[in-house]
Amino acid sequence: MKRCYVVSGMVQGVGFRYTVLKFTKRNYPEIKGYVKNLPDGTVEICVEGEEDLIKKYIHDIGNIEFYGYIKEIKESNRFISGHYNEFMIEY
Repeated sequence: MKRCYVVSGMVQGVGFRYTVLKFTKRNYPEIKGYVKNLPDGTVEICVEGEEDLIKKYIHDIGNIEFYGYIKEIKESNRFISGHYNEFMIEY
């Protein structure tokens, strides 16, 4: 399954992408995809993995600790194409 989410709040300039990268690699090594800043101040997280695992992962991302705050995580209608071998920061 492939899904994209948009995270809003104070999520740029506070280490959020690096926190998500580290959290994902440590706790969800089977999740592949990317985290990326968007021009409107939000962050996009696109992931590949099993449906139940992705649901748990996104729930846990909502509770992640970093120097900013998450206002909302919404599923995006954007489609992730291709295949990722790891989880990474995309620029």
